[in-house]
Amino acid sequence: MEKKRVVKVMSLFLGGALFLGGCTQHDEFDSSLRIHLGAGTQAVQSRAAVNDLAGLSAAGSNVGIYGMVTTSSSGTALPGETWGNTPLMDNVRTTSIDATTGAIDWSDTYTYPVEESSYVRFCAYHPYAAAGLSGSNYVVAPAADRAPELYFTLTGSEDVMYATPVTGSKSTTPGTLVFNHALTQIRFRIVDETGNFSDETLSTITFNGVNTTSSMNLESGALGSWGTPSNLISAGVGTSVTIAGTTAAPQSVGSPVMLQPGQSSFSLKVITSKGTFGAVTIRPTSSTDGGTSTESSFAAGRSYLVTLIFRSLTQLAVTAAVTPWVMDGTGQGIIQ
Repeated sequence: MEKKRVVKVMSLFLGGALFLGGCTQHDEFDSSLRIHLGAGTQAVQSRAAVNDLAGLSAAGSNVGIYGMVTTSSSGTALPGETWGNTPLMDNVRTTSIDATTGAIDWSDTYTYPVEESSYVRFCAYHPYAAAGLSGSNYVVAPAADRAPELYFTLTGSEDVMYATPVTGSKSTTPGTLVFNHALTQIRFRIVDETGNFSDETLSTITFNGVNTTSSMNLESGALGSWGTPSNLISAGVGTSVTIAGTTAAPQSVGSPVMLQPGQSSFSLKVITSKGTFGAVTIRPTSSTDGGTSTESSFAAGRSYLVTLIFRSLTQLAVTAAVTPWVMDGTGQGIIQ
């Protein structure tokens, strides 16, 4: 009977990226070739923003992994070694990610090549999608000189991430998997500055005409062309939300919305029981040496906290601050 082994993984959060590390132990010949990036069990929640290790754990069965054999210890393919070869791990879906250690688990057993000169380069991404050529979410399989690509459709609630490739072998510990956020995140809070909206309700916050479809290279994280403009509603607002936020205590509303990065602004439609604000424009801001400056665009891997300040039926001010999304900068600025 094979001896039970426990593989631990270290985790760290820094600079908008989520780190997961793996290690391989060697206690018996048969098991010394087995690939381990982690082990553990956790509940699953597939369509949600991943802000920390607990969030990734909640999406523990929604990560896909590729493993390509290479003779390069750096993980960079040598001449003749391309994505056209059959992957050792071919879009393997994880079964769980441990919320405490970050340990990853999957079904079946995969082993490293026995040759000392052979290595395996690992790529990982979220959310998992099956191979296909059409649909809302699917992965186009790799081919010669072409990494696999995830094609996805946003509803605003999905987080899309890719991991920087790492390399391991039967005698080399794989490096740390670093999950990078490919989208920009926007959250909302509201303030009734003058009390004119006391006991009124907030119905919807809608992003007007934002692109919802694109693709992502699973090796580099590069995004493809965007299209399919649609109106996306911030989930969790609803007519039951009474406007009660104050300047001293802003009221958080809705759920985080994930959107196309690189946009200079977004247009909002805000509907309350007292009136409708049909063209509210938000732009990014950031903190620079203790001051506030306007960025040129909403960046990937950053979270922006937008404050809607109700002053009267015809006037709505907006502030936007860069806030932590797995350790990021801070800042704030007024946008009229």
